[in-house]
Amino acid sequence: MRAHPGHGRNAARAAGAQGFVLVGVVMFVLALTILGLSLYAISGYEGQFLTDTQAEEQALFRAEGGMALAQTLLEVQPYRLDQTHFAEGYEGIVRATAIQERTAGVYDSVNVLDWSKNVVLRVSTRVGNQTKVVQQEFAPQQRYSPYRRLFTARLIEYTSRDGSNRSRANSTHLNGPRQAVWQYIRNASDTSWVRDVYWDSGRPMLTVETPSPDLANYFASNSAAAVTAPYDTTSGEHKLIMDAGSDAATAYFRSPTKTRSAMMTAAGHCYDFYCTSELEVHVRGTCVWMVPAGVRFDNRVTFKRASGANTNPTLVIVTGPNGVDMNYGDYRDVALWFFDQGVRVDNNVRVIIVSTGHVRLEVAEQAGGGGGGGAARPGGMDPPGGGGGSYEFTLPFLNIFADHITMMGPRQQDGDMNLSYSSTMDALVDDLVARGVLPVATGQSAGGFTPVADSWRTP
Repeated sequence: MRAHPGHGRNAARAAGAQGFVLVGVVMFVLALTILGLSLYAISGYEGQFLTDTQAEEQALFRAEGGMALAQTLLEVQPYRLDQTHFAEGYEGIVRATAIQERTAGVYDSVNVLDWSKNVVLRVSTRVGNQTKVVQQEFAPQQRYSPYRRLFTARLIEYTSRDGSNRSRANSTHLNGPRQAVWQYIRNASDTSWVRDVYWDSGRPMLTVETPSPDLANYFASNSAAAVTAPYDTTSGEHKLIMDAGSDAATAYFRSPTKTRSAMMTAAGHCYDFYCTSELEVHVRGTCVWMVPAGVRFDNRVTFKRASGANTNPTLVIVTGPNGVDMNYGDYRDVALWFFDQGVRVDNNVRVIIVSTGHVRLEVAEQAGGGGGGGAARPGGMDPPGGGGGSYEFTLPFLNIFADHITMMGPRQQDGDMNLSYSSTMDALVDDLVARGVLPVATGQSAGGFTPVADSWRTP
């Protein structure tokens, strides 16, 4: 049988076609496999990308929330810049910092907030692998300090005529920075005392509602640390020693036992501490004298450095009302009373008086002046032969934060009363507030922070 040449060629072609189809199928399957693997890899990347995007958004939202939390923390006494760190660890907040420029090129993130200067808040958060940092500058809304001024009181009065109807007007001088006096004014008559004094510097008056010092919690927190102040009367001179141990130290004291002669007077039982003799108060460091139920001085008081003091000391007198109504309501709830003979300060002792009661600064002129003695009688009445002399009542570094303040200077021809607050005390009182040495002021309206335009940053 004869072979046909075309049959072999057709068979070869058929076999080649089958091989091409097989290779094509393999290549197609391989391509699909590669595509599937690629899509699988891309899906993981897209999933991670989606997760990271969500984490980044959450980190941003939490940083914005952290910014609001930092502002709230700064509105809590004692208003320290480092209070923002309390936000750390909450809702992914890694770091929360408040920064203020104190002077040119000098920045602070630790001490008490200066409400007169802008503050920069910076918050860093972490969610998953994503971190976010936001920063913004804010202008603090004004918050008033009861300690950065001469007087803060709900009620202020001046006794222009004493019990003998003698004029006591225009013998008292007040000095301080702007708004040196903070008194809550409801009626025009609330400021009638101003006409009887020389207010040499520190106007105008701040007239918004005043806060009150929280003495209850203050006494509860610090009474256990208080020691009895040494009271030396052996030489015939009366010396009250308040020594913190060093210029930089802080110590708390309670009143010593009253002398027998003080206890024999009609007013002796009305106060935690009562002194009818000339008294020297020796101070070193920062000393807090806690007097829950009032203190009264019937003779001249001199504040001076204690032995070993090399810098100007600070005496803080924290006193509650005595809870007594003397003389049919004329002398109710007295917390501190400089009754007669005046006050002197040596060596620039700073005196801060904090009370929920009535603080009375008076020169009764009962004993002839010049620091003489005499039987004290409330109301400014002179005993026979009383009055006249030379009186000095000077407190050059003074702050009083109380419910009620009454002043009565000597007669003009007999001397004067000089009461001053110096702005050099601002840093001191801020530090004392921050360390809890001064009582917390309650009843203040909350402050706030206004964002500065174009200051938002995500560095």
